Amino acid sequence: MFVNYPQMPTGQLPSEDLFERMVAFGRRHNILIVHDNPYSFILNDRPMSLLRVEGAKECVIELNSLSKSQNMAGWRVGMLLRC
Repeated sequence: MFVNYPQMPTGQLPSEDLFERMVAFGRRHNILIVHDNPYSFILNDRPMSLLRVEGAKECVIELNSLSKSQNMAGWRVGMLLRC
């Protein structure tokens, strides 16, 4: 399942409850959750990672990007996190 928060184009921020429910859903149905999180460091005062939820490391991969947070548009440098 692919998710993205903060969400574009709305800028909708996640809640801790939403992240906990996503992880519970992924674990219950044995599916991988891919969290596209490139705006986490620029759209809010408190960046959130889906990987901080207990049990997330069993079912979550998180993607991020340096091009958004470091003003490196066009560089296409990113990272994949799996703890």
